[in-house]
Amino acid sequence: MFRAAPVRVRVPATSANLGPGFDALGLALALHDDVVVRVSDEPGLTVDVAGMGAASVARNSRNLVVKAMRATFDILGGKPRGLDVVCADVSPVGLAVARERAAAAGVALRTMAVDLETEPLPPGPFELIVAIDFLHRLLLTAVPDALAAGGLFVMAQPTRTNLTRNAHPSARFLLDDGELPRLVVGLEVVRYDEGWFGDRHEACLVARKAR
Repeated sequence: MFRAAPVRVRVPATSANLGPGFDALGLALALHDDVVVRVSDEPGLTVDVAGMGAASVARNSRNLVVKAMRATFDILGGKPRGLDVVCADVSPVGLAVARERAAAAGVALRTMAVDLETEPLPPGPFELIVAIDFLHRLLLTAVPDALAAGGLFVMAQPTRTNLTRNAHPSARFLLDDGELPRLVVGLEVVRYDEGWFGDRHEACLVARKAR
């Protein structure tokens, strides 16, 4: 029997072995990967990857997380019909890259590392909030309070229609067609476009908080 509810594992980064210490010393870093796995009743494998370096991570049976899980299942003598795997990293490395590029462009930028799936939005008020390829419906209810009067909220997210051409992101990370404007309660929708942008079907929204 396999647990029906999703299982989440947070894996800290490491520098591996420190030269002088050989296998006796190691160094834990303030970085981590999040892996969420759910056993599916449907046969097959779904792997979604987000965060720094996501483009270079396998989304099939060659994924190292999947290999490790299947090896464990073999040892335990069981095999689920299907797996739904999500790998993400909440990495200050990405923020460092953003700061470097902002500095090169002469733009002052202050950053903070926040896991928005488990932590609230940082306290505002903000003149602008942008969400690109990040869907957490409950978090959207906090956006109006975090915006300053007259502030803007910009969001772009793939919809379910995207699955007609692309296997990823999987359905759990997709908006229903026409759903996004209904999620920004308390904001005035200034512009909304939904359709194919290149090879992705996305919902793109700009909304404003009243002054």
